[in-house]
Amino acid sequence: MHSPDRLARKYACQVLLIDELQRAGVAVICLNRELGRSPEDDLLLQMHGMVAEYERTKLRERSRRGKRHAAHTGAGSVLSTAPYGYRYVRKQDGGGAARFDLVRAEARVVRPIFAWVGRDRPSIGEVGRRLKPAGEPTRSGKTSWDRTTIWGMLKNPAYTGQAALGKTRTEPLAPRLRAQRNGGLHPRRPVSTTDVAPEEWISVPVPALVRADRFAAVQEQLAENRQRARQSQRGARYLLQGLVVCAQCQYA
Repeated sequence: MHSPDRLARKYACQVLLIDELQRAGVAVICLNRELGRSPEDDLLLQMHGMVAEYERTKLRERSRRGKRHAAHTGAGSVLSTAPYGYRYVRKQDGGGAARFDLVRAEARVVRPIFAWVGRDRPSIGEVGRRLKPAGEPTRSGKTSWDRTTIWGMLKNPAYTGQAALGKTRTEPLAPRLRAQRNGGLHPRRPVSTTDVAPEEWISVPVPALVRADRFAAVQEQLAENRQRARQSQRGARYLLQGLVVCAQCQYA
């Protein structure tokens, strides 16, 4: 590796990995310095690891504050991922200012979706069935629209002309009932993603595709669809439903 701090971003993980590798007979070779076996070399390695972890934490904090400041000023550079119907233009290509540009081929698909849900009040599954005969492709080129994709479009405030920054935040990993399917109990990134209240979002102006009243009507319909889905559940309900799983495959 180039340096010990590239092996792990946390000092504790770095020390543990190097110790396990060396006890297993694996040589750990750094290109910028040699790992010695004297107490002085171990002390220098520990100091470098702690400084690297501190530097990473400060860089993340400065980056977060810089993005929030840019979002408050209306800079589009903080919106690197454009939703369906838009195209992200970098600073180099936009004359020094990043922005979202409309993609007409995709915009003519977005407007009918909001019109259907806001006017005809269909379910998300029905919207997907209406799009399939028309042969309208998704951004990945598929003609079959997933319900999650449509739901994400209907919940995105960017289509009203106000893209939102800070809709979610990462927090320490919350207690879990069981491991995810085909996964371990402890994920690779020990964090949980939680939603942030709309009052705390930072809005960045972008070209609008949908009227604000149509967007509000769609949100009401999505809430009604969610309530109907809960009411339509049939069959008996049990106290341990969804909690009893197989110890081998983790399936119910």
